[in-house]
Amino acid sequence: MNLIFAELNSDMRILATKTVSLVGLVLFSSLLASPVYAGDATDEIDRLWKLGAKQHRIGQYTYSPIVTKDKAKAWGFEIQKNHKRLFLCRNDAKELGACWPVEPVAAKAVTSIPASLDRTVETIIKSEKPKLAIDYSSTGDGHPNLIVETWTGGMHCCFDYRIFSLGPKFKNFGIIHGLDSSFIFKDLDNDGACEAIGYDCNYRYWNVCFAESPSPLVILRLKDGAPRLAIALMRTTPPSPAMIQAMASDLITLTRAKPSKSRKTPPKGIFVSSKLWKEMLELIYTGNAKQAWELFDLVWPKGVQGYWSSSFIQNEKEAGMNQCLDLALGHTSNKIGRQEFLKSFKEQLSKSEYWSQLKEMNPGSL
Repeated sequence: MNLIFAELNSDMRILATKTVSLVGLVLFSSLLASPVYAGDATDEIDRLWKLGAKQHRIGQYTYSPIVTKDKAKAWGFEIQKNHKRLFLCRNDAKELGACWPVEPVAAKAVTSIPASLDRTVETIIKSEKPKLAIDYSSTGDGHPNLIVETWTGGMHCCFDYRIFSLGPKFKNFGIIHGLDSSFIFKDLDNDGACEAIGYDCNYRYWNVCFAESPSPLVILRLKDGAPRLAIALMRTTPPSPAMIQAMASDLITLTRAKPSKSRKTPPKGIFVSSKLWKEMLELIYTGNAKQAWELFDLVWPKGVQGYWSSSFIQNEKEAGMNQCLDLALGHTSNKIGRQEFLKSFKEQLSKSEYWSQLKEMNPGSL
């Protein structure tokens, strides 16, 4: 499936084109799981599709949907000014995917952001109502803005957000690549411009299945022409050494091999699961990369052999955090060295589209 979009100037000349090849099933699981669509998700999806399939006039501009045969949803859209097309986005697999204008969440005051590392969109947004008009000035530029969400039709992917200024001069503020994450728009710091709150899906399928892939929270600022990490809002107070030690103790409980029916003496080494790099990523994405490396050193000392893992078994007669990995996974082909893991992890980290901003958030530590 290809998603094609083009930006044109007033003379109808193409300024930019891009084709993204994507394949997926027609399921809306990301929306169903999203905090924004809590309650009757089916009704909310139907409402959004109707919103996207409807033409919207904003001053001299028009959002014109390209609808499916049954007119139930839009599979593309145009932005026009005085009947001249300025922007075009369409999905060439017409019956797959959908798009609709985004309604930001209203905010009357500064939003209190939890200081904990395991923050989620739900803990920040708290409520998705009331909604603002689709032409709300989300970027704070003083002009009506339009944010359009596109979904390619995949099982849980992909969601993109295009941000436009509809003032005297048409501006395209760029795109947020949500991938498997939907984003919510709300003015968290009461500065007149919205932030976008979602997750970085750069680590999906990295050495584990999708369900076990961690996705750290990101908060993006829409000011200054392009979405960027809102570093001041994402940063937390560095965890104390005692907190890092407690985190390490929990992870050690999970990663150390224990005796089982099949083997009374466990192999020397640790089982490496996404639990480890989930905690490391949460530290890095809150400006605490130094503590992430300290945590890693505590959990995986030098000279200790690692074994990749892909499934858990519950340790006999024990529950909660005290789980161990299937010892059958600890064979030669699953071996992973400590330095090899670190190199691979850092390479994956550098593939994030927020990499340069993460380095800015963690000066000297990445």
